[in-house]
Amino acid sequence: MQASPEIRTVFGTPGEPVPTVSVKDIRAAWKLGHDAARHAGGMCAIGIELFEHACSPGADVRAVWWRGVRLQMCDMLLLRNLLGGWVGRPFREIAFVIFAKVPMKWWAVGENHRGLF
Repeated sequence: MQASPEIRTVFGTPGEPVPTVSVKDIRAAWKLGHDAARHAGGMCAIGIELFEHACSPGADVRAVWWRGVRLQMCDMLLLRNLLGGWVGRPFREIAFVIFAKVPMKWWAVGENHRGLF
């Protein structure tokens, strides 16, 4: 499936590596999402401009967002469901380090995946 040019400019070219990001940036993006959801009473949408503001100048905000979403999926799907006692506990620093650097690829719209990366 070939992604349209608009999709490629928003998310990256499917199959290509997602750039690594600063641990500080992924932690800041996580905090932004966590705080926004807490204040909104659950899930909420956050514009890219807020992520740009939360990240370091020159950060690849798309990559920070993509990696942050995978971290959130890991939290929601694996940690909370499989390790029932995890709910409400803060992530350890190693989780941010891993998700900032682990090899990932951009996904195509509508593409099915069994894993997070």
